[in-house]
Amino acid sequence: MTVGAAPEYVKVQAAIYADGATAGVPERIAQLLDRRRFLLDTTRELIRRIEKAKADGWNKVAVESDLRQWSDSLPPQGRQRQVTQQSIDQQAGRERIAETISALNAQSFDEVVAKLRTAEDSLASSKPPL
Repeated sequence: MTVGAAPEYVKVQAAIYADGATAGVPERIAQLLDRRRFLLDTTRELIRRIEKAKADGWNKVAVESDLRQWSDSLPPQGRQRQVTQQSIDQQAGRERIAETISALNAQSFDEVVAKLRTAEDSLASSKPPL
């Protein structure tokens, strides 16, 4: 290997720019867009669950338990030779749920929902449209 050379698995294979333009391997671009769609759906479901829990009078411990159960229902990625779109999406979903649980430990329901709504707006308005 020559100095400065990088193996293929560490090279950028796809990019989505702020104006919605894309570059790279079409399959990788599709993976990035699918992950964004899944994160948008997960964010919306988190908002729905937290707002419902607040309306039903749940405490933070009960909400955290519910979110952990949901996260645990998403199968772990495992050590596969080939990464699937489903495993990519589920890992991203588990990370978003874990971030939300951490936020609930430090903030009120309303603050967490506001943060999630900001993330939702950002994903929903991203280009190319989801």
